[in-house]
Amino acid sequence: MTIARDFVEWAWTLDQSTIPTGILDRTALHILDGLGTALAASRMNAAPFAVPTAASMGHADESSVIGSCRRFGAAGAALANGILIHSLDFDDTHPAGLVHATAVTLPAALAVAEREYASGADLLRAVLVGDELLGRISSAAPHGFHARGFHASSVCGVFASSLIASLLSGSSKDQAVNALGIAASQASGSMEFLATGVSTKQIHPGWASMAGVMSSALAVHGGSGPDTVFEGERGLYRLFSAVPADLAGITAGLGDSWQIADIEVKPYPACHLMHRNLDIAAQLHARLNPAEIDFVVVGVPPESIPIVAEPSHTKVAPRSAYEAKFSVQWSVAAMLLDGHIDVDSYRSDRISRPDIVELSSRVRINPVAGDGPAALQPGDVTIGLADGTLVRLRSDDPGSAETALSMHDMVIAKFRANVGAPEGATDALVSAVMGLTQASDLRALRAALTDVAEHWELVPVPPVTEYQS
Repeated sequence: MTIARDFVEWAWTLDQSTIPTGILDRTALHILDGLGTALAASRMNAAPFAVPTAASMGHADESSVIGSCRRFGAAGAALANGILIHSLDFDDTHPAGLVHATAVTLPAALAVAEREYASGADLLRAVLVGDELLGRISSAAPHGFHARGFHASSVCGVFASSLIASLLSGSSKDQAVNALGIAASQASGSMEFLATGVSTKQIHPGWASMAGVMSSALAVHGGSGPDTVFEGERGLYRLFSAVPADLAGITAGLGDSWQIADIEVKPYPACHLMHRNLDIAAQLHARLNPAEIDFVVVGVPPESIPIVAEPSHTKVAPRSAYEAKFSVQWSVAAMLLDGHIDVDSYRSDRISRPDIVELSSRVRINPVAGDGPAALQPGDVTIGLADGTLVRLRSDDPGSAETALSMHDMVIAKFRANVGAPEGATDALVSAVMGLTQASDLRALRAALTDVAEHWELVPVPPVTEYQS
């Protein structure tokens, strides 16, 4: 047996009745959060290329695109939805593997579940199983993919989405294993966007979702792939990871614990590696007068520095809104001055704010090594005041919004703020998602998505004939 075969065997024999209710409820909340981030991106036109690209792939009436009133082929819908969920960098993160989970798993699951007329429970199970594979293969080599210049969400996400698509389309176990093997040849995701602040990172989850749907289709129609895709000499970790992987841990204890329980909902629309320090900066804003700040020292794990702290000249004065989301200097300065970070904080017309850039230039980076994944290491911020006073705040768990509120309350509040649609349409969508376990089909979910889309669809999709000419 190989890792791929072991995992497929577990997923295909998983008895839904054995999944704890709390785990299914949490999965639904992550789905709701993903839909909310996509709808926010849609109404803000944050990824204007997403829906037209799906349209250019054809108008098969198979699957919904979040925020659009039109339906497309499953692969195109998965691509667009992955882009939309991730485009504001407000979607959830599995911190141990440093991957964006729902941005990869939900698009593939929604696309294929609609195409196959699956039940709400089928959709939940598919997302849960996909998150399980994604969390395990990414955290088996912590920071190994990023250290080699690959975006782990995309590289690892294609396997999760291929597993989801195979499960929902009724593939045999052998077909599912082949789909995982095929997916390896579509794993990708360059981190070079960090050098220029362009939009390729926004595209990565959509690519992974679409490629997984295509990998499953190829396997169903006779394509084959290596079952040694994870542990092989030319498998995932030998090719993409800079550190050895804990291969045994990928399938150890399946069903005893759930990766979905470790996925964190984001309170800030920025790189998760900065969140603990943003929590600290928010607390310092409440205690200090920003006008009295002389300098700031931010403790950053060494693994995070190449992503959120270097090169210093582009981090101090980001060239784009997306680049600002990966600048701990700029983001901490914005939090200290404003006391909050939200989607408006990173608007392209605000990142050159003189007061933030000036304070950002006085933020120093202190490498602080710690135990465990970098995204889970404590926040550490020291403020030097003009009178010579030093104020340092550090905590092993400084407290994110999720600790202050229940996860349910946090997600609902975040969802309502992101959607911004009339209360009736928003409530219907919340009810449809939280009622998935009892839904025999996805008609209520589709109708609720359409109602919100009719309110917020801002960019008309060009007729397909324009792409055919």
